[in-house]
Amino acid sequence: MTNIWIVVADEARAKILSTEKASGLPHAVDELISTEANMLNQELVSDKAGRSFDSAGQGRHGVGEKDDPKDQVAKRFAKEVGTYLDMKRQGGLYTKLIIVAAPRFLGKLRKSLTDGVSELVSLEIDKDLTKLGPQEIREHLPKYL
Repeated sequence: MTNIWIVVADEARAKILSTEKASGLPHAVDELISTEANMLNQELVSDKAGRSFDSAGQGRHGVGEKDDPKDQVAKRFAKEVGTYLDMKRQGGLYTKLIIVAAPRFLGKLRKSLTDGVSELVSLEIDKDLTKLGPQEIREHLPKYL
């Protein structure tokens, strides 16, 4: 039996939908929420960056973060979604995976997938459909999954 999962995600939320038929209407299975995604940058960074002296000369400059705090939150959430999908794959809950993710999140999510999960991905769509219901999401997918 084929069980198709559809992941609809952005930096703050991942909806997991399922259907058994390639032309069927999916139903909600689960939803993952990032508690940090809607926080302000100052809430994500505990302290202000320090200051440093140049190794040669008298210059002084701020020592900043390498990545934007929001980007780090998105990477952590992508990892959480990837871990969830791998755990469910190992449990045999789906045999085919479709990923619909906001363009700014799709790459992060793709990098977080294990080889086992990546092998089950049959389609990727770079759209943010997280605010839509199952029927509306289905309308954005091919007729046969």
